[in-house]
Amino acid sequence: TPPPTNNAPPVTEIVIKTPPIVNIVNPASNYFEVSNQYYNINAEIKHVLQKQNILFFINNVQQPNYLFDFSNNMFSANIQLQLGQNEIKIIGQNQDGTAYDEVILKYVPIVEKTPPTVTITSPLGDPYLSEKVNCLIKAKLTNISSKSQIKFYVNNQFNNSFTYSPQTAVFSSNIVLNNGNNTVHILATNLDGTASDNKTIIYEKRIVGTPPDVVITSPNANPFQTKQPTCIIKAFAHHVDSKQKIRVIWNTKLITNYSFNTLSRELSFNASLNQGNNFLIITAQNDFGSDNEKTTINYQKKVVVNPPDVTFEFPSSSVYNTDKESILVSGKIKHVSSINNAIATFNNKPAKYFNFNPGSTDFQATLTLVPGNNIFTVKGTNSSGSDSEQISIVYTPVECDNPAINLVQPQSNTVSTTNTKAFIKMNVLNTQNIAFKINGNSSSGYNFDVNTGVFSTMLNLSPGTTVYSLTATNDCGTTSQTVTYQLTQQAPMGQAPIIQMNISNNNSSYVNPIITNSSSLQLTGKISNYDSKTMMSYSSSPINKVKLDYTLSSGLISGTVFLPPNQLIKVSITAQNKWGTTTKDIYFQKPQRKPSSSVSNVSNSNNNPIITKPTPAPAPNPKPVINNTINDYYKEPTPTSSSTNDDSDDDSFDDTYEEPFSWPEAPEQKEEWSAPSPPPSPAPIIKEPIIVQPQKKEKEKTSQPSRKAPEKTVKPNPIKSKATTTKGGGR
Repeated sequence: TPPPTNNAPPVTEIVIKTPPIVNIVNPASNYFEVSNQYYNINAEIKHVLQKQNILFFINNVQQPNYLFDFSNNMFSANIQLQLGQNEIKIIGQNQDGTAYDEVILKYVPIVEKTPPTVTITSPLGDPYLSEKVNCLIKAKLTNISSKSQIKFYVNNQFNNSFTYSPQTAVFSSNIVLNNGNNTVHILATNLDGTASDNKTIIYEKRIVGTPPDVVITSPNANPFQTKQPTCIIKAFAHHVDSKQKIRVIWNTKLITNYSFNTLSRELSFNASLNQGNNFLIITAQNDFGSDNEKTTINYQKKVVVNPPDVTFEFPSSSVYNTDKESILVSGKIKHVSSINNAIATFNNKPAKYFNFNPGSTDFQATLTLVPGNNIFTVKGTNSSGSDSEQISIVYTPVECDNPAINLVQPQSNTVSTTNTKAFIKMNVLNTQNIAFKINGNSSSGYNFDVNTGVFSTMLNLSPGTTVYSLTATNDCGTTSQTVTYQLTQQAPMGQAPIIQMNISNNNSSYVNPIITNSSSLQLTGKISNYDSKTMMSYSSSPINKVKLDYTLSSGLISGTVFLPPNQLIKVSITAQNKWGTTTKDIYFQKPQRKPSSSVSNVSNSNNNPIITKPTPAPAPNPKPVINNTINDYYKEPTPTSSSTNDDSDDDSFDDTYEEPFSWPEAPEQKEEWSAPSPPPSPAPIIKEPIIVQPQKKEKEKTSQPSRKAPEKTVKPNPIKSKATTTKGGGR
């Protein structure tokens, strides 16, 4: 018999490939114009397993400086743009292929235009009526740096007899007027525009004599700033024919050592200046009146500026060898007062991360080295000259070791504290690439010295649990160290607990109970102002008509009240903390049932307490409850509070742990309802309420119906959870 023939079709192996995916998300468009020279590039790169498989180009030049987060596949790089178009290209590679995305960023800086302004300030009024043949023209100009940018016209004729001070921006000219109308026109021009102002001056000769007119022409500004110890004073005293009619006051002293030309009416002398302000007053008089003019000359000695001095502190030698890819270079630049006068270059390019503080004279720069020789130069410049220093950093890569993180402070990975301030210090080994997170969110609030590997951060703790994690990564692997802080806040001081129940009538009483037709009602409520030591107790009259639970973590109360017909049920709930006790009484009544011959009255004389189990959170298993006695339980339900100034703990709230105590369970009780009877009398006073509080350990319960519960104070035992710390390096 021939063997059977296999007619099954051949099996084709399907290979699923996952080539890379590169998507630049910032900027969002392929062409984007910006006015800032620095820009942050963000991209999403999927299916790339190593940083070496990512290529980053700017204007076809590969860039080594970028970050890639493998946890969320995000690429980021902060770049410096060139003027005009900048082509950005990112390439991702893996064993299944290559993908890329590219954008164009156009850098167009914003240039603000500053056209000039011209305002004639003297004389005032337009037209201005003058009785003097000479008139001083003054104007205020802005955005004009040179006299050559100004054109001055008097009666449509160009006049170059004027002065202009760029420091004070004041134009000044003393002109001779023609009889009648005189027009003055000042025109100022710069690269951003032109501005002008006009003034009409009407000159009418006085038939009577003319009073003096004093005009100080040198210095030409008031106040005048100078660094020279002497100054030539010049002034015109018009309509004065002799020196005897002129008074010159220099720094409050009358002087006569000046010359006066009776033909040109010009006064002049050479003044020696004092340090600071110097005051000049020139007064002239004739038969028709007097005139004076004042000016202030401020003299400041030249400050001798030392030339810059550049020194390196780390590395201190001119040639430095290292096996680390990144290095923090530091030093000092003395006698340089502006950050703009300090520059640094790294491998013949401007250093990106160079910082200089003129106040402390310190500079530092974080450099990413390339294998081989790296040249770093710092130069400082001031008015006295310049100085520069250069170091050579030789980077020799070596085979890396696994990263490691050593916790220095705190000494434990889990810390419970009441202080809102905390500090973490760790030593990072074999890498300079770290990530710090708070509750899983990245944070930059830390200090990291790339030279020593010391990581530190100051913490402002929030109530509850906060997890701080530090991750270190290099080409050989990743490790992490976690510190968990538990900040415990104390309960509000001086407040007794408040009981709030969800019932239809919060003002129920013996004569006004809550009426219901149900045999049982669910009770819910809450204790406010509770803490970990707050105790809750409850009781009923008649006894065994209520069962309540108390949740420690939330202060919630829940349970059931059982309602026989035609009985007035009183439920009392008491809450107690170290500052006081509060009791709330609630009355219930169910209407009478129809009589039944098979019903007989059975009274329960058993006054045993009920044992309940609270549900403290987050403990997994509720613990047995303890019965405490509160005397005079059925007094008026008025909250009481001890003095809020007493901060000492009550003995019943001592933090010392005691072995939990359990009362025996009460025997099962049967209830039988009776036929109609006279109105009920007030409920008897029960002096042993049920105390409900969380316990740490559950005891075995026994049935002893005739035993009376002794009084006992039970301290709450809060459940502490230990935080699990996962460290890097395989631990």
